[in-house]
Amino acid sequence: MPSSTFRADSIAGLMVVLNTYKTANPTKLRGVYSARPAGPAFEKPCAYIGARDETTVHDSGIRTRTLTGLQVVLLDTFPDNAQTADRLDILVDALQDAFTAAPHMLGNNSVCSVTSVQDTEVTFGEAIYRAVVFTLSSAVAQEGRL
Repeated sequence: MPSSTFRADSIAGLMVVLNTYKTANPTKLRGVYSARPAGPAFEKPCAYIGARDETTVHDSGIRTRTLTGLQVVLLDTFPDNAQTADRLDILVDALQDAFTAAPHMLGNNSVCSVTSVQDTEVTFGEAIYRAVVFTLSSAVAQEGRL
């Protein structure tokens, strides 16, 4: 069975969408990370790739890998005025459009889209940040002798 780059390629494709949006909108999305940033010294608002849950099924020489819980997390400071409060909501709406416009972001043989958006908080040491978690639909790869 050849070595697979399914997981790495999927993350790279998602990073392309995030970095393309950041390049076009540098004041709306200031940082993009492939994993949770280490510590509070990061640009805000930012996006990072969170959970990368995967299931694997083996059958008749074929390995089927499915990313079942791929998440993108947006972080921002807690707002102290209405304009700052709107900033993350505007970013959520814009990234929803960016993800919808790139259904093959995880590879040409998969279709991926946002299935849920959840408001939450993320803690880094003593700091608590406003967060929004996008969960993406599954991407599938079949590997081995077909």
